[in-house]
Amino acid sequence: MKKRIALITSSMAFCANVAMAEIVTVDISATVTNVNDPDNAMSGQMQPGDVVSGTYTYDTSLADMDPSPHSGIYDHTAGAGGFTLNARELNLETNNTGMPGDYEVHIHNDISDMYHVKSNRNKPLPNGALIQHMSMDLYDRTSTLLSSDALLLSPPNVATFDDQKNHFIQGHGMSVNGVGFYFGMEVNSLTLPDSCGSAGSAPSGTYELVAVVRDVYDPGNSLQGQVVSGMEISGSYAIDLNAVDQNPNANYGHYDIPASSEYGFQLQLGSIGISSSASPDTYPREVMIQNNTWDSYGVTGGRGVATGVDINVDFIDMFLDDPSGLALNSDALIADAPNLAAFTGYRDLIIGGYSPSTGQYFHIVAEVHSIKTSETPAVILSPADGSAFIMGQYADMALILPSQWQSDAWAVSGTLNGMPIDHFFARCMPGSIMMSGQDTLLCPDIKSILQPGTNNLQIDIMNRDGTLHTIKPVWYLYN
Repeated sequence: MKKRIALITSSMAFCANVAMAEIVTVDISATVTNVNDPDNAMSGQMQPGDVVSGTYTYDTSLADMDPSPHSGIYDHTAGAGGFTLNARELNLETNNTGMPGDYEVHIHNDISDMYHVKSNRNKPLPNGALIQHMSMDLYDRTSTLLSSDALLLSPPNVATFDDQKNHFIQGHGMSVNGVGFYFGMEVNSLTLPDSCGSAGSAPSGTYELVAVVRDVYDPGNSLQGQVVSGMEISGSYAIDLNAVDQNPNANYGHYDIPASSEYGFQLQLGSIGISSSASPDTYPREVMIQNNTWDSYGVTGGRGVATGVDINVDFIDMFLDDPSGLALNSDALIADAPNLAAFTGYRDLIIGGYSPSTGQYFHIVAEVHSIKTSETPAVILSPADGSAFIMGQYADMALILPSQWQSDAWAVSGTLNGMPIDHFFARCMPGSIMMSGQDTLLCPDIKSILQPGTNNLQIDIMNRDGTLHTIKPVWYLYN
């Protein structure tokens, strides 16, 4: 058993996820390896080869219940902590009631290392089937990866464990008919959510595109005549460049796109705006790359939402084809924008859906004319999102503006825990000019607004041209 102490110097602020957080949430990526479900309790929503996402959460402030210096047991009896696993439309989740044994983290550091997370009380599936147990296990026989039995402030690096077969997730349960079922997964990665980067910047895989409408099928006038041939479509699409290729074939890449507002398409068709929905849906969101005798690059954005007209958007897809097979060098994700000139076949952006009032379907086909890497300017915040402070610590807030802006071309407002703090932003003044030529805004004395505990801020910065940048940092104040 160990007593763990976290220290802060009065002159520094840290990314709270790494150095200060009591509650740590870790993102999981895993691949299903085997499923035994004879009574179809999971409704076919988990199949071998599926890539599953999820999280596990734990409380680093908990005391170790095992007196051995080589074994740590952390029982989350306060109700904090748990598992989530998302497999297609199936969501598996811990039901931590705070009873002993509901959810535990075990760490073993001796002649071999073990990192074990288990959830013994879980929410039933929608059809009433019970998830009796879920667990994650990481083993290392070299005993070189863990230095103690203390809870980690960041997740272990799965790739460093000595045997790929020794990091897995498994679970079992019982159908409403009393028939047991089982699933197993191989853990691909464990990562902290990225809360330490600069807010307000575009995702690393964001690309601006321009397309021209070639064909419109709209027999029921669902689009109210607002989309016609020859109209320009402008916007962007964003993908996760860290996504894992799910297809083992060296000529075919299949990369899932997370269902969130950060990824997918954002398009403008005249007065109509169409963007990928932030909610999960059954329509696939993925990047598909073929590098063979025929090359292709496809992005499917899932279902969408629209403004300016009452329609439901079923799909937003883009397909680039090259019958010569010379456009691509591999099936890897393309960090740079695709070279349109190399795709000599179809270069189509396709949008489909229907009117909820009439049920009439529509279909839009546009030819993509340009794709380029997004250069959306970032507003950089200091101290960064996730920073932690101690009572009495003095700190100023600085906003580093995009180089295209001038320090007098702004209006800033915002809230703290939902309450306006415009009086704080009224004190902001132009700061020094960076060596990069970027202007800064300096807002004195953060401690005058921070409250003990978690501080959820929203900072809205309006540029002179009407561009609005919103930053939503979370800061922590410790007594």
